[in-house]
Amino acid sequence: MILPGYVIEKTNKKTSETSLVNVDRALGFFWMMKDLNESNNKPIVTNSTLIPADEAQIFPSLNGCTTLSEEVVDLPNFLIRNNRSKDANAQCTLVTISYKDFGHKLLPSWTEPFKST
Repeated sequence: MILPGYVIEKTNKKTSETSLVNVDRALGFFWMMKDLNESNNKPIVTNSTLIPADEAQIFPSLNGCTTLSEEVVDLPNFLIRNNRSKDANAQCTLVTISYKDFGHKLLPSWTEPFKST
């Protein structure tokens, strides 16, 4: 399982000690290229199950973000204002953050299906 911080817990076969290892180091240098090939070039690093809430990272505070409707908001406050935990009728929220040009170019393919529903 990929843990917060982009690490995997590895167990030493000889000593049975566990340590946290960077995903790239644990899976090999070219694992991402193989993953892209197998996922039709969709770079999604994820787990097959949810990370328990007590182990998950807290969403970072990001202030002064601009929404698609040009509204300046603070995160995560903007995301939880109509959250289902506070409002049973709230709708799904999609958060897309990309720090790489490759991912930024793909954002429309991720956001358009949500905008059209």
